[in-house]
Amino acid sequence: MVYISNHEKLNFDKFKILSDMLKNKLFCVSLILALGLFCVISESKVIVTEIMYDPIGNDNNHEWVEIYNDGEEETEIVGGESDGSWRFNDGNNHKLNESEFTDYMLIYPEEYLILADNPTTFLQDFSDYEGTVIDTIMSLSNNGDTIKLSNNEGKDFFETVTYTPDIGGKNNGNSLQLINNKWIECAPSPGLGNDCSISEDTTTISIVKEETSTTMITTTILEPDSNRCDFKISVNADKHSFDLTEKIKYKIRLENLDCNKKKNKIEIEHWIEDQNGNLIKNRDNSTVEIACQSSKTFQWTPKISGIFVIKSKITDISCLDFNEKNNEDNENITIQKKMEVGDYESIIKISKIKTENRIKFGELFILDIDIFRGNTSESLVNFWVQDHDGNKISDVYSLHISSKMKHYRFSVPLYLLPNCDGKYKYGKYDITGKGLGLNISKEIEINENSDVACRTIVKESIKESLKTENITQKSVEKLKNVGHFIKIRDKLINFFKKILS
Repeated sequence: MVYISNHEKLNFDKFKILSDMLKNKLFCVSLILALGLFCVISESKVIVTEIMYDPIGNDNNHEWVEIYNDGEEETEIVGGESDGSWRFNDGNNHKLNESEFTDYMLIYPEEYLILADNPTTFLQDFSDYEGTVIDTIMSLSNNGDTIKLSNNEGKDFFETVTYTPDIGGKNNGNSLQLINNKWIECAPSPGLGNDCSISEDTTTISIVKEETSTTMITTTILEPDSNRCDFKISVNADKHSFDLTEKIKYKIRLENLDCNKKKNKIEIEHWIEDQNGNLIKNRDNSTVEIACQSSKTFQWTPKISGIFVIKSKITDISCLDFNEKNNEDNENITIQKKMEVGDYESIIKISKIKTENRIKFGELFILDIDIFRGNTSESLVNFWVQDHDGNKISDVYSLHISSKMKHYRFSVPLYLLPNCDGKYKYGKYDITGKGLGLNISKEIEINENSDVACRTIVKESIKESLKTENITQKSVEKLKNVGHFIKIRDKLINFFKKILS
């Protein structure tokens, strides 16, 4: 991205490639500029939709703000010091800067971007995020603050939001999210739509939105509710590989991430299934009464070997749990028979497919893989996605299983090829795993394509074309300058046409 000041001089003599195009239009441009007219910048429809102001632990480098284009046209975010450049204000004005994680500084309609205090740390915290991250300075108060956005170097502000810790999100891992004009505490979802359930107990306040000195907007924020809660259930075995007839111990833990010291009744159930979903240990239902956290250890003695899944679930709760995404948890374990080394068989299992939304062409998704290498000389396992004719539509991910007679657990990323030209049909495909003398597959459905991936391909194609034509980077920057000038000129010509007509 190249930032151009409105007053930067354009040397048309050096742009021979554009001389014919400009020949018949320079008079109109000169006339308009001679009249001293200025282009009117349209009102920005970019709004703040999520605030991470007090992450767990040290706040330094971990704070971020999500913005969203609620308009019908793309908006350019101008960085640096030039005229029309943007500012993020947390009490002081801060420039927006490109970083190595910023492909472009345009925000398209219905698109989200992240303003981060440290883009590198943000992407470590949210490794699944694939959008644009813009670097800025950010120091958000844990006791409440007002944040603003400006597109004229901080002189005026088109978006203003005030938050307080009473709304939530104070050192508990949650963020504040705007849902139907209501601010509510939810699990962080940068780059995604906010869909947390909301309590009906709300209050309406007025916030000054500094587009003009008199413009007011009304928004609704969550009023502190003593009956709110966010209970998380987790299950953990003391190890992941057991011998047959060995007692298996696993702990189920309940934790209220929004604890207000009030006791709540929680009904839970837990059970064990084999890798085919067959019930191995009957469902155990129990009721506990806790305020903030509680845990209990259970035992099970297996009678057969294989890969099993310990499952746990919250089935009922006496408080208003506003985040049900953490009400279930699973733990995979392997049971091995005591036998001669030569009798051990290898096992490969796709335990879970992890993705924020539906699986799309041109995007990454994660597989949770459980592998037990038996007495086989093979040590390599490959994973990919293919159609029913065996044609690969993803990259191939390889795992080296170093030791025999040992259980392994991996997270395997698979990147699906983009479908920008419609080469691949929407429908069912197979995740395939091959190795250790085994072939496994799991069917998935792909019915969408990533627009971001296609835009990236177009950008790379343009770069390659420019290289092919032997146009230097300096020339490209100058061409962008002229393009910016022509864009302003065309807007002014249309403006005068409307007046004269």
